[in-house]
Amino acid sequence: MREHTVRACREAAPEPSCEHLAGQLGAHPAAVRTRIRRDEADCGEREDRLTLGERAEPVTPRKENVQLERPNDVPRTNPVLFATQLDPTRPG
Repeated sequence: MREHTVRACREAAPEPSCEHLAGQLGAHPAAVRTRIRRDEADCGEREDRLTLGERAEPVTPRKENVQLERPNDVPRTNPVLFATQLDPTRPG
C-alpha cells in the first residue's frame, strides 16, 4: 500500500494534493503526506528528515553522544563541593 501510494503520487502528471490522493486510495491525508515525505528523504530530495538507513541505525549511540556533549553540571550545582575537590586544604 505504501509503495502504491508513493508511485501514484510520482506518476501523476501534475502532482496531486495529499487530500485528493488520499481520497482515491482510501487513506488518511496525513498518512499519505508522511509516506511521500519519507520517500523524498530516501531519494535525497529532502534534508530535513531521516533516510531509511538513518532510521535503521541504533538509537543508543545517538543518545550516548548527546550525553557526552552535555556539559558537566557538577560545578554549577554544588560549587562548595567542587572547590573542596580542587583545594582540599580549603575549609568547606
